[in-house]
Amino acid sequence: MDLWKLFLLKRVTIGKFFFTILFMFLFSFIYMLLDEDEFLWRDIKHKEFSEVTGYFERLYYSAIVQTTIGLGDIVPNSKRARVITMVQALTTILLIILV
Repeated sequence: MDLWKLFLLKRVTIGKFFFTILFMFLFSFIYMLLDEDEFLWRDIKHKEFSEVTGYFERLYYSAIVQTTIGLGDIVPNSKRARVITMVQALTTILLIILV
C-alpha cells in the first residue's frame, strides 16, 4: 500500500505523520548539540559520532535510527551518544505501538 491510500483509509492521519517527522527533527537537533562543544560540553576532545560533518548527516542518522534500519555507516562513539540513540530507538518503538 502506498502512503496516500493509508491516509485515505485513516490508518495514518496527517497529524501522526507530522508528529513523527517533528520527532525525527528533534532528535537530529539533540545530536547536533552533542557535537557542538560551545553549546553544552566544553571539555570534549573527541567527536560523538563517526562520519558526521553537518546537520544533514545528523538528520540522516536520526532517520536511520527512527526507521530502525540501522545501516552502520554512522556510529555513536561515546556513551552519551549511545544512550540518546537508544532513547530514540525505544521511543520510536513505543510511538509505533501506541500510534
